[in-house]
Amino acid sequence: MGKSKKRSGGKRGKGMRNTIRSPGEQQSRNELPYFIDLHGKFRNDALVELTREIANFRRQGIREVEIIHGKGMHSEGEPVLKTMTQEWIKDNPDKIASHRPVPRNEGSTIVVLKKVEK
Repeated sequence: MGKSKKRSGGKRGKGMRNTIRSPGEQQSRNELPYFIDLHGKFRNDALVELTREIANFRRQGIREVEIIHGKGMHSEGEPVLKTMTQEWIKDNPDKIASHRPVPRNEGSTIVVLKKVEK
């Protein structure tokens, strides 16, 4: 299922953030329990994963998810995954109720998902 996971306290594994930080390490901004990590993926692979995982989270009734797209510092020109994520959000108003950047972190966006109509 890729790197879409629920965070667990203190444990670190695939798709999990390290919740124990050294003094000089940047503090986490929001630490939502659910996230999709698109780092290091090609644009088309990231698009497929984003679409699939948002659908999975909506089916589970999860309302708020952090999308980690990165800042695009390794992209030539504009940030590829960040731009793709913003375009996907704009093109899917039937799935996304609202979105906002993570404070002090240009590499993530928080989305509030619409409920699945039954």
